Amino acid sequence: NWLNATLSSRLGEGRLAALDFAYRLMNMPWTLIGTAIGIAIFPTMAALAAKKDVTAQRQALSGSLRAILTLALPAAAALILLGEPIIRVLFEGGEFTAESTQLVYYALRFYALALISQSMLEVVVRAFAAQQDTYTPLYVSIFTTLLNIGLAIWLTRPIAQGGIAHAGPALANGLAVLLEASIGLTILSIRWKGVDLRHILLDVGKALLGCVVMAGVV
Repeated sequence: NWLNATLSSRLGEGRLAALDFAYRLMNMPWTLIGTAIGIAIFPTMAALAAKKDVTAQRQALSGSLRAILTLALPAAAALILLGEPIIRVLFEGGEFTAESTQLVYYALRFYALALISQSMLEVVVRAFAAQQDTYTPLYVSIFTTLLNIGLAIWLTRPIAQGGIAHAGPALANGLAVLLEASIGLTILSIRWKGVDLRHILLDVGKALLGCVVMAGVV
């Protein structure tokens, strides 16, 4: 987008392209996990919202979030652990050199957080849509979009100046969307008097343990 183009173009040739390639790689598991589960669970959430069955809505949200996190956390770890050879196999050759691979991989590691937070947001936003509430996520999104822009400007500086270069927009997006999903969950928790947070955190712990084991094996 225009923000990535404006910020990354200041850092030198190839940075914007590297960010774009990294986004494409992150987008594939995000679509397969977050978008797919979000689309699948939405009709159920809408039906439960029409019945005003808060307990069932809470269970549906919790179950879909636990499924997403159980899949997204290992997927994010895989991007970090195996991203470099994947980029080399898919793209390296011709004008796409070994240096290009390193530029893409650098940004991809920061996009791992965005994979998790964007996948979570898919379900949180649909939980509001099922209740025919489109204004709440819109207002939250306006705030987090402004935060995203501010973080991106601050982070997208040369490493020598304390920034993280062209990975700045990737990390900014991941942090802003994570906050957006968290605010949405907090609002839903207040409305529903809970979102089964204990079971969500328990499954997150199991997924993190699995990631540690996977990382050791890799």
